Amino acid sequence: MATSTRIVNRFLKKFALLGAAAVFAATQIAGADDLIWNGAATENYRWDGPKTETNLNWLSCINLDLTPAPGIANNNPFQNLTIGTTPAFWNPTGVGGVTEKALFDGTPTPVVLYGRTNIDLLASNGPSGSNWHITAGDTAAALFSGQNSWLDIYVSANTTLTVSAVFDKQSATNRPSLRLQGPVTGTLVLDAVNTFGGNIQWNNPCTVVAATDEALGDGYLFVADSVSGDLHGALNMNSGQLVASDSFEINPLRRVSISNGSLNAMAGKELTFNGVISGTIVNIGGAWNGDLKGTGTVILGGDNIYTGNTNIRYGTLVVANTAGSATGIGNVIVNSGSTLASNDTLGGDAAGGIILGVVTANGGSNVSPGGAGIGTITVGAMNLNANANLNLDFTPCKLNDKVVLVNDDVHAAIVNIDTNTIFNINAIGNFSDDIYNIIVGADAIYFGGTLVDANFDFDLFKFNVFVDNVAFTIDPDVHSFEFGFDNGNLTLTIDGFGDGGCVPEPASLALLGLGAIGLLARRRK
Repeated sequence: MATSTRIVNRFLKKFALLGAAAVFAATQIAGADDLIWNGAATENYRWDGPKTETNLNWLSCINLDLTPAPGIANNNPFQNLTIGTTPAFWNPTGVGGVTEKALFDGTPTPVVLYGRTNIDLLASNGPSGSNWHITAGDTAAALFSGQNSWLDIYVSANTTLTVSAVFDKQSATNRPSLRLQGPVTGTLVLDAVNTFGGNIQWNNPCTVVAATDEALGDGYLFVADSVSGDLHGALNMNSGQLVASDSFEINPLRRVSISNGSLNAMAGKELTFNGVISGTIVNIGGAWNGDLKGTGTVILGGDNIYTGNTNIRYGTLVVANTAGSATGIGNVIVNSGSTLASNDTLGGDAAGGIILGVVTANGGSNVSPGGAGIGTITVGAMNLNANANLNLDFTPCKLNDKVVLVNDDVHAAIVNIDTNTIFNINAIGNFSDDIYNIIVGADAIYFGGTLVDANFDFDLFKFNVFVDNVAFTIDPDVHSFEFGFDNGNLTLTIDGFGDGGCVPEPASLALLGLGAIGLLARRRK
C-alpha cells in the first residue's frame, strides 16, 4: 500500500447520529482512491454513493457510517457495502425489481481495517425496514483486525445489516472482538466463517442471526494470555438475542454469559448448547423486526449456573442434561404458545432433563416430558395453571411420559394443579392396560387448592385422549381412563385395550431370542 494517497471531494458536514452518544463531524468521500488515516483523533467518514476504495488502513479510532446522507440521490432503503471485490449488486425483492449499485466496491484485494481502539461500523438513521449488506464478493475479505480492539456495530430499529465479509484477526495473539452498541434494536446477520478470535458482546437489544457456530468466530480455540485477557470465544449477552437461522450446536468450549438475553431458533430449526451458561435471566424465544419470532427449539444440555429465572416466550425449550440443572438455580416460566420438553429417555425413571427450580406453566403453554418421544422431566416443583397443557405419551409396551419431582432441601416437591389444567393423553400406536405413574415422588399434590389423596374425586380432572395425535372417541362401555393417587404418585389407570399389540424394540427382541436359546439348551440337557 502506498504511504500517501489523493482523496477527492472531501468536505465536512455536521449531522446527528441517532443511536450513538454524540453529534460528530463526518467527512464525505467520493472517488476511486485509497484512504489512509494515521491521525491521533477520531475521524468519521461517510459514504454518499457508489465509489471504489481499494484499501482502508485506519490506525486510530474510526467510524464507518453506512447511513445515506440526506438529500443524496441514491438514498434508498436498500444499500450494499462490498469489501475488496469486483463490483457487486443487490437486487431487493418487493421494490419494483430495482437493482442497486454497491455503495462500496474495490479490486479483488482483501481489505484490512486495523484498529487499536475502536472501529465503529454503523447502520443507523435509515428508513424503517432498511436492509444493508456488507459482502466479500469473489474474495474472502478481512473486515478488520487489531489487538485488543473492538468492532462496534450499531444497527437501528427495523434495520437489518447482513455481513458476509469475514471478520478476521491479524494473528493468533492479535485478535479483536465484536461489540453491539447503542440503544438500538436492529438485526445483524453474520453470514461468513468468521475468524476474529475474540468475543461477541451485546450491550444493546440487537438481534444477531447466524446459521453456524463458525459465524460466531473462533475465539474458543485460544486460551487466556497476558495480552488479550480471557478470550474463549465468549458470548456475553447483557441484552439482545442470538437466533439460529439453521440448526447448529454452539461449541461447548465457548464461555456463555446471559443477563436478560435470549436464545432463539427460527421455526423448524434447533439451537443446541451443551456447555455452561452463567449470568442471570435467560429468555428462550423472542420477537424481532416486527412479526419475526424465535419459534424453533433451543436445547440446553449443560449444568448451567445462571441465577435468575428462565422465561420461555416462544418456541420450545428442551432440557437435555443428566446432572445439575439445565436452567440454573432459578425458576422456569412457560408462557402461552411455548413448550417445555425433555429429551427422550424411553420412559425410564432416570432423569431425562433436570430443572432444580419451580416450573410454572401458564395458560396456553405446554409441558411435554420426552418431547416427541417417551421420557421424563425432573423438576423441583410444578405449578400447572388454568388452561396449561400437560402432554403425556404412552406406548403399547407400557412405557409412558412422566414428571419426576426432585427430593432435595431447596424446594418442597409440591405440584399445584388448577381445576382447568388439561391432561392430553396420547397413544403412540395404541394403549396397553396398566396402572401408570404420571407424576412421581411428590411431597404433596394439590388440585384447585385441595390436597389430593386416595379418596379424592378424580372425576374433576380434565383430559383429552388421542391416538397418534388424532382425537380418540372413548366408548364408556369398553374403555376407561381413571386418575388416582398412590404414595406421592399421581397415577392413570388405562383399561379396555388389552396388551395393545406390543412389539418389542430390536434390543428387546434380541434379549428374548437369547432367552429362548437358553431355554432350549436347558431342555436338551
